Amino acid sequence: MSHKIEPDGLRLPLMNSPEAIDANDSMTDDMKEFAKKSLARVPHTDGWYMLGNNPDMQAILQIWERQMTALFDGDFQGKPFGGYLWFANEIISHEMGNEYNRGVMTACTVGALHDQGFDYNDIVKSQMLDFPDHPVWSEEERLCIKFIRACVRNEMTDELMQAAIDSWGENQVVLRMCWLGYVMTHSMIQNALNMHWDQDKEVFPYGALTPENVKAITDSLVGSHLAVRDFWLGLDTFDEDPMDKV
Repeated sequence: MSHKIEPDGLRLPLMNSPEAIDANDSMTDDMKEFAKKSLARVPHTDGWYMLGNNPDMQAILQIWERQMTALFDGDFQGKPFGGYLWFANEIISHEMGNEYNRGVMTACTVGALHDQGFDYNDIVKSQMLDFPDHPVWSEEERLCIKFIRACVRNEMTDELMQAAIDSWGENQVVLRMCWLGYVMTHSMIQNALNMHWDQDKEVFPYGALTPENVKAITDSLVGSHLAVRDFWLGLDTFDEDPMDKV
């Protein structure tokens, strides 16, 4: 039986248990088996469980996240001011009006600020993202904020892109834009499926995001991009120019 949407309810079912997966008539038996095996391989959040309605796409997005996090070399979404990823998630959840990810990121930030030893001034600073020219921000942080917002709003300028190239290099500019696309994909899906943040469910209590825990996560991803390269190089090539057949 197909999912029936209730008023203000989730527009797809949560695939958060083997029982929920078995009840999903849209999946073949092999997809259901794959979805069950994937339960332990994605973060235990509603955002990821929702993607389990198509476990192949769920896997692709999780690989996408792991691949890019590895390439950011120690940066992590749960490290306020730690690099680029935290800025991207905070700004995009706000720009796209995404209540679900905004709630998750706010809970994450509150826990991380405590666990990682930030002080009063840093907590205040975390609320100043709408004012990138304020002296509270370093030049690198200011560039992150302006670059992300310009990409999301389709307001990029030659001057801002040049500043990004000069600071990060061309390959990092591509990586950083791809991360924005990744986060925006989640935001679009979560908004379309009417996902709301549950303040009693998806939280990061003190002790969850200590520097040691964050390092353990990023260390576990070191080299994962090499496996993706091996897979990629095993795919068919486009040696023949299709225009030769015209």
